[in-house]
Order: sequence, then C-alpha cells, then structure tokens
Amino acid sequence: MTRTAETARRKHSDAERLAAALPAAEKAAADVEAARADIEETAPDVEKLRSLTQEANSIGETLKTSQSVVESRQKSKEQARAILERKEDIEAAAAAIEALVPARREAESRLAKFTEAHKALVAAKQARDTFLTESRARIDNINQRISYYGKTAAILDDSGCPHPEEATCNFLKNAVTAKGTLDALKETLEKTRKEDRTEYDRLSVEYGAAKAQYDTVGDPAADIAAIADKELQHKGLAALAPKLAAAEASVKELDAAIAAEEAKQAEARARLEAIEAEKKPLEAAEARAEAARASLKASKALADTLPQCKAAAATAAALLPQIEAFEAEATELDAKKALTVIDAGEIRARIPEGSGNLEQLTARRKTLADHLTSLATERGGIQTRLTAIEEAAEQATAYRAEISATAKTLDDYQTLVQAFGLDGIQYMIIRGIVPEIMHRANDILAAMTGGKMAVDIRTEREQRSTKQVVNSLDVWINSISGSSRPYQSHSGGEKVKIALAVTLGLADIKARRAGIQLGMLFIDEPPFLDAEGTEAYADALSSMAARNPGMRILAISHDPTMKARFPQNITVHAGEDGSTVTMD
Repeated sequence: MTRTAETARRKHSDAERLAAALPAAEKAAADVEAARADIEETAPDVEKLRSLTQEANSIGETLKTSQSVVESRQKSKEQARAILERKEDIEAAAAAIEALVPARREAESRLAKFTEAHKALVAAKQARDTFLTESRARIDNINQRISYYGKTAAILDDSGCPHPEEATCNFLKNAVTAKGTLDALKETLEKTRKEDRTEYDRLSVEYGAAKAQYDTVGDPAADIAAIADKELQHKGLAALAPKLAAAEASVKELDAAIAAEEAKQAEARARLEAIEAEKKPLEAAEARAEAARASLKASKALADTLPQCKAAAATAAALLPQIEAFEAEATELDAKKALTVIDAGEIRARIPEGSGNLEQLTARRKTLADHLTSLATERGGIQTRLTAIEEAAEQATAYRAEISATAKTLDDYQTLVQAFGLDGIQYMIIRGIVPEIMHRANDILAAMTGGKMAVDIRTEREQRSTKQVVNSLDVWINSISGSSRPYQSHSGGEKVKIALAVTLGLADIKARRAGIQLGMLFIDEPPFLDAEGTEAYADALSSMAARNPGMRILAISHDPTMKARFPQNITVHAGEDGSTVTMD
C-alpha cells in the first residue's frame, strides 16, 4: 500500500508541474489561431503572386528561346547574303565547267581509241613473239635430228666397207638410212626457215601497223588531267550555283521571320513589366503570410499541450483525497505487519531441533540448478553442430551447382573436340571437296596418260581385324584394264603424273573457291616423264593458264620439247665465270 501511495504522490507532482504550464499553453494556442487566420486571409494574394512568378519565368524562357531563334536566322541570313555577293563568280565558274564538257568528251573518246590501240599492239607483239618461240623450237628440233643423223651417217666413212651402200649388217643399214634421211631433213630445215621467215615478216608488219596506230592516237592522259585540274579550280564555286535562287528567297523569308520574332519579344517584355507592377502589393501579403507561418511553427508545439495541461490541473485536484486515504491505509498495514512478525516467531519455536529438511532442499536445489546448467551447455553444443551441418549443406549445394556448370562446360568442350577431331567438321569438308578434286585431277591425268589412269580418293575403309568401316584418306589409281591399286604401288613416273595432276587440280580448286586469282605458279621439272607424258604435262599447264589468264607459270625444264611449248623462255647458261641469263 505504501508503494501505491508513492505512485499517487508522484502522479500528483507531475500533474502540478504540467498544470503550471497552462497559462503559457493557452497563450500559444491563441497565437496559433491568429497565425492561421493570417495565413488563410493572405492565401489568395500569395497564390496569385506564385502564379505571376511562374508566368514571368515562362516568359523569360520564351524570350531566351526567341532570341536564339533570331540569332540563328540572322546567321542563316548572313550566309545567304554571302552566297548572293558571289553570284557573278559562281555563275562564271559554272559556265567555265560547262565549257569544258566538249573537251572532256573528246579526250575520253581518244582514251577509248588509245586503249583499243594498246590492246591491238600487245596482241600483235604477243602473236609475233609466240610464233618466234615456236619457230625456234621447230628449227632446234630439226637441227637436233640433223645432228643425230649426221653422226649416224658418218659411220659409213669410218667403216672401211668397200660397198657400204650394199651392206647387210644392221649397223651399216642404219647409217645408210640416216644418210638418205639427212638430205630430206636439210631441205625441210631450209623450207621451214623460209616459211617461218615469211610468217614472221608478216607478223612484224602487223606489229608495225599496230605500233604506228598506237603512236598516232597518242595517250590523252595528260589532256584529261589538265581538264580535271581546270574543273577542280571551278568546282567549289560551281557547286553553289543551285543555292543562288534558294538564297534569294531565303533572305526575304528570314527577314519576315526575324521581324515576327522581334514583335513577339516586344509583347513579352511589355507583359513582364505589367507582371512586375502587379507583384509589388502582393509581395507584402506574402511577407505577412511568411511571418504567420513562422509564428505558427514556433507556438504550435506548446499549443498542442493545452489539453494535457488542463487535464493535469484536474488530475492534481482529484489525487489529493486519494493520497490521504492511501496514507491512512499504510498506517494500518504497518500494524498488521508487526503482528505477522510475532506469529512467525511462534511458528519457528514449534519446529523440532536438528531437522535437515531445509539444508537438503537447498542442496537438491543446487544439484538441479547444476544439472540445468549442464543441459544448457550441451544444448549449446548441439545447436553449434546443427549450425555447422546447415552450413555444410549449403556448401554442398553450391558444390553441386558448380559441378553441374563444370559438367556442362566439359560437355561443350567434348562437342568441340568431336567437331574438330578426325571424324568432325574437317572430315565433312574433305568429303565434300574430294569429288571435285577427283574430277579436276582426272581431267588432267587423262590428258597426261591418254585416259589410261584415273584417281580414286577414298574417304572410308574397312579394318581387317574388326571389319569396322572407319574414316580415312587413301589414294587409289584405277587403270584402263579395270584393276585398282594403291598410289604407293605405282612406278616413279606414274607417281609423278598422279601427284602432278592432283596438285594442279587442288591449286585450281583452291583459287576458284577462295575467289582469288593465282598470281604465280612455280613448277620444277618432273622426273620419269616420257614424250607423251611431257606433252600431256605441258597441255595441263596450258589449260590451267587458260582458266587463269592473270597467272604467270614458271616451269623449270631441260627438255627442248617442253621449252618450245612456252611463249617466253629464260635460259641459264653455266660458264667458267658464272652463269648468264638470256630471254627470248
């Protein structure tokens, strides 16, 4: 009961303190009401002032935009006038370019004729040079045969036979035959020289005519360049010709637009002056409203405590009788407490001596408290292990996600390995191009062997041990007899023909597929070729040159027959002082 009395006294003290602030709270409430009245009264003027301020700001932005438009149009007007000031120069430049048109057309016509004359000159020279090369090859061939038969016929002079013309031995028969053939060959040589000289003279005349035509037409490049320089001198001004008429119309339009913008600016400035005049009396109302808001802010907190202050005054008056009643009740309770103490003493006196119930209960309580502490400790350890298990589970989940991502990446890499492996994309590309290589190589090989051999490139074979079909790249050669053998089982000469056919075919296909022009092809002299093989080899090179007109073919050879097949020859002669090079 004493505690209740103290509570009542504390509430009474707090209420008295709050009630003491009642006069100040009443004054603050009156100030708040007055401030609100001022704010409400000045609200229309403040709103009008805000509206006028916004309008003035908007007009200011409009004036800035309008001024930018005027400046931009002034600049455009100056540019148009600059073009008009150069009107005479512009028209003169356009006329000068127009006057150059006939000269340009005439020069371009001459250029076309010059180009045709140049082509004719090149063709005539090439025809003459080609014939000369072929003629030399023919004459060299006849000379070689004359030399051979001459040496064979010379055997008759050294034989000692009295009647060599009637000899029956093969040795002297060949010499007799060679002697009889020698005169015919010499006549053929002389005839060939005369015919070739006549044809060479005719081709030289054609070349001379083409050269004369070429020199007569002349190269008009310098004239075209001079015309281009003159056009370039006037091009800049002439390009302004289409803008002249537009510039004249533009100046008038720009003047009208600038005048309209300046009229709008004058109206806007007049409105700004009117707004400034309206704002002056409204600014006083705004200052009054601002002062009222400041007063409201300063007094509102205290004014809001007015209900509490009034309630506290009433509470303080109501708590005084309760406090007196609590104090009387506390006195009565103190008397009862004294009686209770006396009764407790009498009860203890009646308890037998030597009783250990209290000590046992205390010990039991301590034991139970210790056991409870142990259980709490064990519970904490278990909770720690559970937390570790949860963390391990989360880590295991993360590991599973990482393993899954790694497995996906590994699967992608395995797919790439398969795609770019022996059985992947490269094998598919090879299978796709093998038929084309075989077709081209067989065309060349058929020409070199008279159709006796054909290339068969096989991309699959059956394993002997497992009978399984696997990917491969084997070259077999089919013969005209119907047999088929691997490339390695053929003779050296046959291998050369096969390899050369496949190489030339592959080079041709690579150039066409890449969309490029082979610029140069170097080929060393292939060994083991007979006369027919050499001719077929030269035919294959000629065919490849025909399909690639821009390609230069350089074939190294010691065979005169091979040399005669080419229009140009570079001959290297070995000497004591070094090698010399000649071209024919």
